[in-house]
Amino acid sequence: MNEDIYKTVEDDYDGINRAFHASYDTTTEFKDEITLFVERLSNNSKILSVGGVPVECNYFLDKGFQVDNVDISQAMLDEISDKSPGTNIIKQNIKTFPSGKSYDGVWACRSLIHIPPPDIEITLKNLRSILNPIGVVGAVFFKSSNKKIEEQVLPEVNSAIKGLKYYRVLYSRDKLNELFKRAGFKYIRVKESADQDGDPTIFILAEAV
Repeated sequence: MNEDIYKTVEDDYDGINRAFHASYDTTTEFKDEITLFVERLSNNSKILSVGGVPVECNYFLDKGFQVDNVDISQAMLDEISDKSPGTNIIKQNIKTFPSGKSYDGVWACRSLIHIPPPDIEITLKNLRSILNPIGVVGAVFFKSSNKKIEEQVLPEVNSAIKGLKYYRVLYSRDKLNELFKRAGFKYIRVKESADQDGDPTIFILAEAV
């Protein structure tokens, strides 16, 4: 079942109109959040961007960081290759990203929302395993209106391809705290806000323990 979800996500991002991504400047939309993340990093840090977009990758490159971007969507990786050529791209599911690599920071802005709930803890533990001892993770999630995890499968409206679905998961603040703690993280900062579409979000900045 989970593999079917990942295929849904891959097909969705492969089929989204490229102009849609250009309409989102996440470095402005989540300016406070990305600033808090960067402030925890030293010069020449190595960053893993999870399911990122070119504007994010270029933002980190401009700060003098080394940047890898991992995604299951080849179309998204092609977009980064075209618009952020200094970024090293990797086609893989972050859930099984190789533990042999190490990073000073992991940035995941509305990308871990596409991980099915049964896989989110193992994914967070995997992120913990690739962080250096003083590494940090910055992640933006969608906030649930109740204490339950909410899975949503919505029609994809930003594509000319019929039948595409947009899959996302919403979490409560308490549930995220539980998941990050079990995965071996402690919080540095938690910030609730909303994205440019008005959807409530939760930003987690955490470090390995």
